[in-house]
Amino acid sequence: MDILREIEELQLRLCELQQRLPERDEGPLALSHGVLVGEMGSELVALPLSLVDEIVPAARLAPLPGSPSWVAGLLDLRGEMLPVVDGLARASSIERDLELTDQIVVCIVSGRRVGLILQRVTDVCQLRGEELKPPPAEVPFAPYVVGVLKGEAQPTLLLSVSVLTAGHDLAGERGA
Repeated sequence: MDILREIEELQLRLCELQQRLPERDEGPLALSHGVLVGEMGSELVALPLSLVDEIVPAARLAPLPGSPSWVAGLLDLRGEMLPVVDGLARASSIERDLELTDQIVVCIVSGRRVGLILQRVTDVCQLRGEELKPPPAEVPFAPYVVGVLKGEAQPTLLLSVSVLTAGHDLAGERGA
């Protein structure tokens, strides 16, 4: 199953790179991908469905001493301790307390499970490669955005879960 997820991650990356190429006769790459859509702050964001393992309601998190402010803590999920990242704090440096209405999206990144806080999950849908546009530099959360999907009301930002969760020992295995 990990191989399938890795293939889908590579396909998303291929879509991003394809969008940077000049137009060709056969048109843009027409791969289809499932995405989970939700709210992170005032922005609509999407996560590759291939990385999503489950969605759980907000719960009490154990503090993780010495971690950056964007690491919300550890979630005890049926006996498994998962690090949880506050996507909004990581992407925009806006610190906030976990709300009861928040949802924790459990993702599998590089073979390990990690939680990502979204304010609300709104949809699961399919997108085609040609719908994904490269992000402009001024897009919110730019370093974490793989692409932009045009929406009726506002664009949806396709996030890189691996980049959002990179840069710190999230495993909570200090001294293990």
